[in-house]
Amino acid sequence: MIAMAQSGCLDEVYRLFDEMLERDVISWTSMVAALSHNGRVDEARALFDRMLERNVVSWNAMISGYVQNLRLDQTLELFVKMPERDIVSWNTRLPGL
Repeated sequence: MIAMAQSGCLDEVYRLFDEMLERDVISWTSMVAALSHNGRVDEARALFDRMLERNVVSWNAMISGYVQNLRLDQTLELFVKMPERDIVSWNTRLPGL
């Protein structure tokens, strides 16, 4: 998904995601990252908020999306809400300090 999104095929990625019969935390996180990478961070956040299951990678993907799109207030808000942080979380957050 990410490779397709990076090549500008985000609508196709969205279509594939919508057609998936079963979505797991990896597919949801990939979609959040793809949207964020393409500047559609509000859509990414809406999708992130719909996720039934999140892990530290999901949180990091959303925080990274905010940092990439210079949404530093939202970066801090989400970072504070994270139930668990790893070294990637801290490194992702650093540019927004």
